Amino acid sequence: MMIMTPGNKHAEKYYEALRNREQKNMITTISKHSGVGVKSVSKVIDHLLFNYTRFDPSYDITQSLQRLLEGKDIRPEDIIMLHHERLEYELMNRYGHDYNTAHKLANKKYNYERMVT
Repeated sequence: MMIMTPGNKHAEKYYEALRNREQKNMITTISKHSGVGVKSVSKVIDHLLFNYTRFDPSYDITQSLQRLLEGKDIRPEDIIMLHHERLEYELMNRYGHDYNTAHKLANKKYNYERMVT
């Protein structure tokens, strides 16, 4: 169970706002600003916002997504987040790993958490 901090509350509201946005434009914008392909960004957005039971919203991920959407102050960790989430998506959907296993395996290649903490 997630402890509700101000950052978590912001993240929850931001995730909901993203769910209500026009997805195609959001995905195209993130792809353009990040250099990551539209197909990959689409899977990341699907993974973060819509797949399975929803994950606990992450304040750090909201900050990365906001920078990627605005195209301002994009940081290396923002791009790593996209790669991490894409790999996690593939590990869960293609190879059947549960979230915890997929997350640990994705961290071996793209450790977003280490970059933002």
